[in-house]
Amino acid sequence: MATDTMVLTRKIQVFVDCDDKEKRSEYFKQLFEWQDVVFRGANMVISHQYVQENLKDLIYLKEDVKLKLADHAKDEAGILNTSRMNTTYRLLSAYFKGRIPTDILSHINTALIKYFQADRLAYWKGRSLSVTIKRYADPFFW
Repeated sequence: MATDTMVLTRKIQVFVDCDDKEKRSEYFKQLFEWQDVVFRGANMVISHQYVQENLKDLIYLKEDVKLKLADHAKDEAGILNTSRMNTTYRLLSAYFKGRIPTDILSHINTALIKYFQADRLAYWKGRSLSVTIKRYADPFFW
C-alpha cells in the first residue's frame, strides 16, 4: 500500500502598518536586504558543511594532510580551531554582522546544520534534493 504524501505550501504576507510611504518603502527595502543576506548565508553554510564533510575525498590534497575535522584543542589530529558548527557561524558573522541581527544568523546556522546532518547521506549518494533545496532557499522557512 502506497502512502499518500501531502505537500504543504506556506505563504507569508507582510503588512507594514505605516502611513508614510517613504518609511514603508524603507521597511520593505530592509526586509528584502535581510532576505538576500539569508539566502546568501544559507548557500555559504551548506557549501562549507559539504566541503567539511567531504574533505577526505578531495584527491588533489597531499597524503600527509591531516583530514580530521575536529577542534584542535579537543583532538590533536583536528585541523579546525573551533567546532564545525561554530566555523559556519563565524563565517556568517564575518560576512554579514551589522547587516542583519545576529540572532537571525544564529538561527540560520543552527537550522541549516540540522537539515544538512539529516540529508548528508543523500548528498553523498548524489540524490536529487529538490525539496531540500527549496527548504534551504526559503528565507522565511525558519
